[in-house]
Amino acid sequence: MKKIITYFLILLLTVLTGLFIIEMNLRDWRADELRPHYEYTVKISGLSGTEVQDK
Repeated sequence: MKKIITYFLILLLTVLTGLFIIEMNLRDWRADELRPHYEYTVKISGLSGTEVQDK
């Protein structure tokens, strides 16, 4: 009986951990306006025979 309870508790802990991870990924802290956004200016040179266009 102890073995069954132990396996059940391990399974329950695994399922609850998985649900917690899924729920955390769906929370507002993953919202786009809360993420840091950076812009970079890059100059590409040294590509012989290749023309690079700026956006």
